[in-house]
Amino acid sequence: MTEPNAPARPVRWTGGVDVLVAVTLLALVVAMFYQWLSVYFQLGYGPRPVPSASETVAYRITAGVAIALGLTGFVFAIRRRRRIAIVGYLLIGTLVIPSALLFAVPTIDVTPLIHPQQPAVENDDYVPCYGDEPVNTPGCAGG
Repeated sequence: MTEPNAPARPVRWTGGVDVLVAVTLLALVVAMFYQWLSVYFQLGYGPRPVPSASETVAYRITAGVAIALGLTGFVFAIRRRRRIAIVGYLLIGTLVIPSALLFAVPTIDVTPLIHPQQPAVENDDYVPCYGDEPVNTPGCAGG
């Protein structure tokens, strides 16, 4: 039993740290988007730009700091048993990790995963058409 006039335990308010970490994580997501945009944004058509080594290193540092900061904040929120902070870090983590993958420099190419290339099949019966025969003749089928 506790006495009704017992002094309350001092409340340690650490919400300011969580807010600071959350704002920093959101700023790092914006920084990753800016880095991606500065490498790949172009008007018109042309070959896709290739990022320099310094741009790749800058992205990896930004993404690494964002992921490490988010995981550290999440672990400390679990250790402090702060449910709101845990939920907040989970929500921010669902933004940080996909952003790190989406705005990757160099861009992650998923085309081979979606459309795997079939191995080339050699056709020994193929005779190339060099243009001296009319199109669709027996010696130059299909052009």
